[in-house]
Amino acid sequence: MNRIAGPLAAVAAFVVAAAVGLARPADPVPVPPPATAGHTSVVCPVTTGASSVAVAGATADLRQSGLSDPGHAAALPDAAVLPASGDPLRIAGRRGAVFGASSAAVGDPSAPGLGAISCPLAQTQAWFVGVHTGPDARAHLVLMNPDAVPAEVNLTAYGARGQLAAPGARGLVVGPNSQRVVDLGPLMTSSTPLAVHLETSSGRVAATVQQQLFAGTQSLGTDWIAPSSPPAGTAVVPGVPAGAGSRDLIVANPGDRVARVRVDVLGPQGALTPAGADSVDVPAASTAVVSLTTGLRGAGGAVRVSSDQRITAAVEARTPGAAASVDWTGVPAVGAAADALVPLGTPASVRGTLTLANGGTAPVTSRVEVTQGGRRTLAREVTVRGGGSVSVALPSGAQPVVRLSGGRVAAAVALSGRVGSINGVGTVAALGAGQAAREVAVVNDPRVGS
Repeated sequence: MNRIAGPLAAVAAFVVAAAVGLARPADPVPVPPPATAGHTSVVCPVTTGASSVAVAGATADLRQSGLSDPGHAAALPDAAVLPASGDPLRIAGRRGAVFGASSAAVGDPSAPGLGAISCPLAQTQAWFVGVHTGPDARAHLVLMNPDAVPAEVNLTAYGARGQLAAPGARGLVVGPNSQRVVDLGPLMTSSTPLAVHLETSSGRVAATVQQQLFAGTQSLGTDWIAPSSPPAGTAVVPGVPAGAGSRDLIVANPGDRVARVRVDVLGPQGALTPAGADSVDVPAASTAVVSLTTGLRGAGGAVRVSSDQRITAAVEARTPGAAASVDWTGVPAVGAAADALVPLGTPASVRGTLTLANGGTAPVTSRVEVTQGGRRTLAREVTVRGGGSVSVALPSGAQPVVRLSGGRVAAAVALSGRVGSINGVGTVAALGAGQAAREVAVVNDPRVGS
């Protein structure tokens, strides 16, 4: 990976400006996604080979249908793992209920390595941080339209040297109840990681980037890049995997002023600022990449980034070893949630570690419960100090369902395990009731389909 010199080390959520020495802008008020017919839907991407979709929601009246065939919805049990390939799956839950869904690809020849993602909502905009489009990478933007009207998508790309021209990246039409896959390489070639802003001029889409990295002709793994939280004065990246290998923070500053950034590593004892990371400048309309490998020292957990401008971020983690055994994952910045369900369709050979991160100043207590096969295998109250994080190893065994309730935390599950000869790694973010199944009042919006 090409790196921009300069230390950095974390992503910020709730930071006191006086402590950071920055005048932080107000965070934007999130706009709740539209919902229809009493249900909220997420759309789960799948590979062309063997992948699975895990769903859970005890009181959510779960339903499943293919993206292209919404008229044939089937009821689902409270928790299930569904085999899937080809057509993305639409998972619907009762509006206002907590439910979750994630896609996983483990040992799929068409997508080497361990791939995992929380299934995204259809929205009118999204931010993807850490997209590679150089000669040693392939990046395909997967646009999934769950509505009965077309959607039109416009893309803006930011790199180390500013905003890219990206001809052909506007006016991308996605038909009703259909998927469109866009090869980003010809649109926005760059030797350094990009931040890609997706915005619709009509309709809405659920989107992800399927990214494959190479060393020459040898694959270094395939994963989905999940949307990061929208630009704000602070961002928190939970679920950074522990262990050897590189860890790189990518920060995107889409504004027209230089962003002065501070990076903190959040751990059980609180926040730690690596040497030189208390004040790092990110140019306007640009991205910056800084190695966190030394700052994290093999520890997992969370990273916080704070700035006097609105920024967003992600961490890229790679496993060590020869090229044939390496894998990677992108860890997005996520917002805090009080209630969340994270179902995982992974086999017993893949272990998970849940990280709860608190970007604020006051302690937060959250309850963690894990069920497997309908049996509760873990129940624990976790208190996370202000500016800290706590990691909880999930019980061994296949297909765990993680439930969070109580205080608002940013959370994600880091996954690791052998996938054939590959040291697999992945991340699934916790998108709670505030981010994935919010009950909203339906309003007439000409940009959004019914």
